Amino acid sequence: MKSLARKRMKGSKISLDVDPTTGIVSGPNKAQFSSYLGTLARDNISILVPSWKEVPQTTKNMIWQDILGVYDISDTNILKSKMLSSVATKFRQHKSYLIREWVHGKYKGKSPCDDYNIDPEEWEKFKEIRNDPSWKLVRKKTQDIQKLNNAPHLLSRGGYELLVRNFMKSEIKRLKEEAIQSGASEDVVIDPPPLPPRHRLWNMARTKSSGEMTSEPANQVAKKINELEEQASQGSFIPEARQDILTTALGRPEHPGRVRTAGAGATISNYFGPLSKDSSLSKLSPQDLKPSHNKYMYGSHKV
Repeated sequence: MKSLARKRMKGSKISLDVDPTTGIVSGPNKAQFSSYLGTLARDNISILVPSWKEVPQTTKNMIWQDILGVYDISDTNILKSKMLSSVATKFRQHKSYLIREWVHGKYKGKSPCDDYNIDPEEWEKFKEIRNDPSWKLVRKKTQDIQKLNNAPHLLSRGGYELLVRNFMKSEIKRLKEEAIQSGASEDVVIDPPPLPPRHRLWNMARTKSSGEMTSEPANQVAKKINELEEQASQGSFIPEARQDILTTALGRPEHPGRVRTAGAGATISNYFGPLSKDSSLSKLSPQDLKPSHNKYMYGSHKV
C-alpha cells in the first residue's frame, strides 16, 4: 500500500473500471483495489466493534473520502453504498480470520498485533470475548449453518470472473487449433465464443479435474441441469428469466441481494430485470419449484 500513499501525496489518482450501477470493479487494478479496501477496514475499524452497523457514520464517510482520494471513481451515493458494503465484507472477513487462525487455529497463543497493526490491549479483549462460552455457542451455530452447504465450489479468490476468463481463453485456443487444422493460417483471428450460461458456470465451479463433482448433492443438481437442458432443446421446458435452468435445478429462487454465479454487485433486478406480473414465476409457490431430488436441498445456505 506504500505505492498508493505515494500516489496520493503526488495528487495523482489510480484509474478504476467501475460499473456505475452495480459497483462491480474490473480491469487491471481490481486486485489492488480489493486489497486496499481490506487495508482500510483493518486500519480504521477496531476489532472490538461488534458489527458494521456499529461503525460510526463519520468513520464510514472518512473511508469513502479516502477511496475517492486514491482512486478515480465517481462520487455517487450508489457507488458509495457499494464500496462501503465491500469494506464491510472485508471487516467481517478480517475478524473471522483472526478468530479462526489466531484465537482457535494454528497461530493460537501467538499475537497478530505487529502483522495487522492491532492494539495489544484490544487483542487481549478480543480473545477474551471470543473464548467466552456464550460466544462459542454463536460460533458453533454459524459452523452448523456452514455445514448446510453440501455443494461446495472450487473457486479461488478470483471467483466466477476468473472462471469465465480462463474458460474463454481455453475456448479461443481450442477454436484456433481447430481452425489451423482445417487449413487456416497460424495468425488466424478467432471471434470470442459466447459466454457460458450460468447453470454451466455453476457446474464448472463444482467439477474436479477428474471430472467428478465436489459432492453427491452437487452431482444430483448437475444431473437435473442436464435433464433440463435436454428438455429445453426439445421445447418441453422453456427457461424464463428468473425461472431459468439453474433456479429450477436447485429448486429455490435467488437469494435477495445477490445472483448465483454473477459475482459481487449483481442484484436480482439488474440481472434479470423487473419481475412481470404475468411471469409464471410470480405465480409459483416454493413447492412448485422443488426438483425431484428433495433430499439434496440446501436449506437456507447460499450456493
